[in-house]
Amino acid sequence: MAQSTEQADRTAVREPHTIGIVGAGGIVKAAHLPAYTAAGFSVSAIYDRDVDRATALAAEFGIPKVCRELAEVLDDSSIEVMDIAVPPENQSEILLRAIGRGKHLLCQKPLARTAVQAEVLVKAAEDAGVKLAVNVSMRWAPAMRKTVDLIRQGAIGDVRTVLFDVKYYEYWNTWPWLVPSDRLVVLFDMIHVLDVTRTIMGPARSVKARYGRAEDADVAGETWADIVLDYGGNVIARFDEDSRISPDQTAVRFRFTGSRGAITGTLGIYYDYPFGRADTFRLIPAGVDDETVSERELPGRWVPDVFSETMRALLAAIEHDTVPGNSGRDHLDTLKLVDSIYGAGRLEILPHRPRRE
Repeated sequence: MAQSTEQADRTAVREPHTIGIVGAGGIVKAAHLPAYTAAGFSVSAIYDRDVDRATALAAEFGIPKVCRELAEVLDDSSIEVMDIAVPPENQSEILLRAIGRGKHLLCQKPLARTAVQAEVLVKAAEDAGVKLAVNVSMRWAPAMRKTVDLIRQGAIGDVRTVLFDVKYYEYWNTWPWLVPSDRLVVLFDMIHVLDVTRTIMGPARSVKARYGRAEDADVAGETWADIVLDYGGNVIARFDEDSRISPDQTAVRFRFTGSRGAITGTLGIYYDYPFGRADTFRLIPAGVDDETVSERELPGRWVPDVFSETMRALLAAIEHDTVPGNSGRDHLDTLKLVDSIYGAGRLEILPHRPRRE
């Protein structure tokens, strides 16, 4: 009998799996390659349109082969897994070509701009019999993994409310390809908290959304969003995110409240991205004041540690012939939620972000 997704995702990878990386940008340098090196994963080749950048990373991380053309990665029969780390508009074509060569795939979130577009890619992988996983990495962030484990163990009873309050300053120009995107903070950042909440709570009955950007913002898409998911029976999840506040006012907190207690904490990555600081965490029994329970730091960091776990989930699924928990098919449900949020609101252009109602 095949292992469950949950078991396979956390099973040690026993067999050698050869990885080829497409993309040599900042996140590959800061997260993918350090994580794979620490985990002992075998990266045999790297390709980027900027050959010099790929060559520099190969030298730094001991990658034996720098490819000057994508076809070199695709044609290398020794490469079993491809880690595609490029912007979404470039990801689809590469993904489809890799599927045609029978490569298993780890792609970046979002898999595509909309669920409809992503469905085409997921179906192509399924039809070809290749594993497709998506790097929705916040699931493995220390505070989120601890929270999900405790909730599934019944530590706070039935979850009644979920709150993510995320305030930070993002230099969106760091990623020039994001500047003209009409979908921004929800699709490229808030998608993480939506993904975690969906895996815990399931599908919402209804969605309310308000999102927008300041008049003087130098991007096309939204830089703040206020989202409410209604699960019925007075069970709600609320997400408030603003990426345009002052850099010295960062505040990122989450809270899951249940019938028998609450879990609160912070996500350290937002404090000086991408490395930030340690996540923090508190388990608060029902009837106990928050301030009487000490908040403690959790070991590990989102960057780079978590990136070995997203790859490990895929490699374990290959070994055990299971579906990874971060599969493309699972990711479609998160993208459908994202689509419903954009459908429930409209982009507001305002001089100042409105106060929460």
